[in-house]
Amino acid sequence: MKFDWHQLFELANELARQAESETEPQKREALRRTAISRAYYAVFCLSAAWLREHFPQVTLPESGDIHRGVIDFFEWHQEAEYKQVGVLLDSLRKRRNRADYASRLQDSKDVLARSLFDANRVLNALSGLETSNAA
Repeated sequence: MKFDWHQLFELANELARQAESETEPQKREALRRTAISRAYYAVFCLSAAWLREHFPQVTLPESGDIHRGVIDFFEWHQEAEYKQVGVLLDSLRKRRNRADYASRLQDSKDVLARSLFDANRVLNALSGLETSNAA
């Protein structure tokens, strides 16, 4: 069964909703951090799949460098719509790294809201690229 990465984005949104009703501060923070991470991975994997489908000639690294490879492909593209995806993915990845590794994450509620918003923008941009490539 092929995994639908949109489900991971739905999970991120569900975790965000749970965080808002959580009264225990450490658990609320853990829910927010996990949602930030899942939002990034959802749109990263969707972006990588989109890239493989539409540009099969592009070779992506098999290691952790794949993140930089996908981001760079979009950021370095000559069309603004592609660049936007790359810039958003890069910002999302930086937030994900902070959420996963920083012992203190300032304004985690705001970081989460921004991450969900930007992840949604990536999804919409990929849909737009899909449409423009079909034309």
